[in-house]
Amino acid sequence: MQLLRLPYFVLLVAILTACNSQSSSSAAKKELQTIGSWTATAHLLADEWLQGAVPNVYARQTLQKVEKNLQQEVDTLTKADLRKYSHLPTKLQQLQQSVHLLSAAIAQGNRATVTQQIQQLATREQELHRLANSLETQP
Repeated sequence: MQLLRLPYFVLLVAILTACNSQSSSSAAKKELQTIGSWTATAHLLADEWLQGAVPNVYARQTLQKVEKNLQQEVDTLTKADLRKYSHLPTKLQQLQQSVHLLSAAIAQGNRATVTQQIQQLATREQELHRLANSLETQP
């Protein structure tokens, strides 16, 4: 399953690189895609950590970077005109909370909580994907 996310991640990076137009909704979509990339990174890392393929130190450092970059992207989005997307701040807070709890669970070595947060993160990823797709249809 992790291998299926890798091509999605590469495609997402390629799309982000190719984007040049900056309408309000396309700028928001770009930020959401970047947030999606960081979310996928956290998800993949946690899956690998559960399998023992990623050392604790690396996992913690990577998740700290994910949290930092998510915050930067959220800050960028909150500076944009989001009146049309009133539910977005709540969704982003939920996503950030899931990544934070995942990071804390890995730091504590709590495999059960990591598994639970992976499920939460998967739900947040789907919501984010639906939201980004909905921006395509808005002017």
